[in-house]
Amino acid sequence: MNSQPKRRAISRRGCFIPLLLMMALSVGACSLVALNIEDVLRFAYRSLDVSQPPQPADVLVALGGSGGTREARAVELYHEGYAPLVLVSGTAGHLNMERGLAVIEASDIPDEAVIINGRATNTYDEAQQVIEILISLDAESALIITDAHHTRRAMATYLHLLDGRPIELTFVAAIPDILNPDRWWEYEFWQEIAKEFLKLPYYWFVYGV
Repeated sequence: MNSQPKRRAISRRGCFIPLLLMMALSVGACSLVALNIEDVLRFAYRSLDVSQPPQPADVLVALGGSGGTREARAVELYHEGYAPLVLVSGTAGHLNMERGLAVIEASDIPDEAVIINGRATNTYDEAQQVIEILISLDAESALIITDAHHTRRAMATYLHLLDGRPIELTFVAAIPDILNPDRWWEYEFWQEIAKEFLKLPYYWFVYGV
């Protein structure tokens, strides 16, 4: 007569033990994530940065959107002799482009060495326009200057649109706004970097990049 209650007690313990194990695993996983979240963020940033060292080219291309840091890098590279022409791209009338043009104007780059494209509205149509200009110049190579975290999407877009055309592109990081990329989430414009994780799949889905 005592055997039935014992079987019920064993059954309850049998259900309770897996529950405890699941709770322990969940707590352990959460603790692991909490401990390594900064490592995950660092890795995420590095996955965006596929920038390359500069090499001699026909044209320096400062992409729009930085407010001057990309143009400042173009000025540096021009004076170091990497290319004889500078293409400044962006959206005409936008504050970022005005600041970028001010950087170029403040340098001693001659006017005849500067080409301006003010028709860009996003990375994709800017890439179309830049490639058209490079073709019209009979350029065989160009240095594409943009923020480090933008280089992966820019590279994917330009290589997609080149479609086998024989123009060698090198993607060079601009003078950084971020002094310590390993702590990028602490800067006030961290949202601009975080947006890249949404824009990359968006460009793949919409443009097939």
